[in-house]
Amino acid sequence: GDEPPSEAPVPLLPDLLQDDDQFQMLLTVLRVLLAKERYDEAEQLMQTSLSIKAGMDKNHRQQLKVLALDIQARKSDYVVACETIRVACMQQPDSASLWNCFAHITTSSGGLNRHHKFIARMRGLYPDNVPVAILLGHYHAMNSNWAAALDQYSAAFKATPTDPLVCLCVGLALLQHAMSRRITHREKGIVQAFAFLNRYAALRNCPQEAAYNIGRACHQLGLNYLAVYHYEKALSLKVTAGAKLAGPEQARAAYDACDLRREIAHNLSLVYTASGALGLARDVLRKHATV
Repeated sequence: GDEPPSEAPVPLLPDLLQDDDQFQMLLTVLRVLLAKERYDEAEQLMQTSLSIKAGMDKNHRQQLKVLALDIQARKSDYVVACETIRVACMQQPDSASLWNCFAHITTSSGGLNRHHKFIARMRGLYPDNVPVAILLGHYHAMNSNWAAALDQYSAAFKATPTDPLVCLCVGLALLQHAMSRRITHREKGIVQAFAFLNRYAALRNCPQEAAYNIGRACHQLGLNYLAVYHYEKALSLKVTAGAKLAGPEQARAAYDACDLRREIAHNLSLVYTASGALGLARDVLRKHATV
């Protein structure tokens, strides 16, 4: 006789992208796989998750797509990743997470220079888009066109005056611009640069990094006595790693990534060496930069 009709297959974990707790668990698993460089397994899990159609939460789906692009970049599949992220950014130009992913992928694949026309075109189409303004500012900064970079960063600051990253970008652009020979009001630019660096310090709440930034600025200007003060202050401050982490290994890696003691010690040793204090230079390197 005729065989009974087969039942339709039940979708794998059909409510996975609807329940927020389960979705966060999925993200945690994916991030751990990425941290362990198990990219093929992460990609397989990603594709299985994205294949769920019924009741798909748009925000959850978007987060998964961004992670999928990150996987492609980590696997060095930059051609596919770059083309995919461009299309995604054009479709959703207001998504900060997509622009962050764009910046990560383009930086990993050789920098922003190859993508200048695309960024400039998007800047013209969306003049109020802060991430695009920052990216265009980064492009000009990478090419040492500090006046143009400052224009873009200033536009971003007008839109988001409490964004720490924007304040840091403005401060560094002001400092670099003030160091150029063509500027007429150098002292004014330097004062403004330190104002923005201090504003960044207040907003960022990462004391070690903030002290290092100010010390590095003083060092660049040749104000070595101030550089020593801020470098020594930075060495005395603890690291604040604010990321939510999956376990002790990830916590240690994040702490090490945020800890600037080696960079600070190296710069401080340069100042000591330049002043003839070779003993102090050796001591600071031995204490803070020895593996």
